Amino acid sequence: MRILSFISFIFLSIILATGTAIAKAPTAEMFGKHARIHDAALSPDASELAIIESHKGKWVIRIVKLGEDTGAPRLIGLGEKVVPGWIKWANDTQILIDLTQSQKYQQLPIQVGMIYTLNSQTMKGKFLIKPKSHQFRQFNNIVVDFLADDPDHILMSFSNDDSNNDEPDVKRVNVVTGRYDHVATGMPNIQWWETDL
Repeated sequence: MRILSFISFIFLSIILATGTAIAKAPTAEMFGKHARIHDAALSPDASELAIIESHKGKWVIRIVKLGEDTGAPRLIGLGEKVVPGWIKWANDTQILIDLTQSQKYQQLPIQVGMIYTLNSQTMKGKFLIKPKSHQFRQFNNIVVDFLADDPDHILMSFSNDDSNNDEPDVKRVNVVTGRYDHVATGMPNIQWWETDL
């Protein structure tokens, strides 16, 4: 019994000794820094990894070939004041990146969402869906379904004109060209669409 008490005392002493070393509070500068890795996604064929990471204080998309010495890194920088959301492979070569940016609409500050589509081989990309030049549309990044059985398309929710901005339609969008087909028409009081199994 005495040995058990002694062992318990030693064990408690170790716990208390390690618990007293409290880390210093982070500096204010640390709160302003990006996390090193924001998000990452593995390609469907498991050969590459797409990473949103901080590089010299700026957000970049880095593509890493797995299982090989890749030499020079493949990366592309995001624009100023662009905030990344998620990153996802649509198929073995096309990557989709959710982005938001602060803008002003009639002097009102708002967040505008976009999807950037990037070819992992050429490192060339573009915004997938952009409103017409005369139109304002805040949400250009609402994915309804990634269509696992159709890797060249995704289902998105957006409206084509200003009059239907509050009743977004569902479109089947090509992940490379941004061309789309109409799937379902928006209805009053419906803002979000979901697919069933």
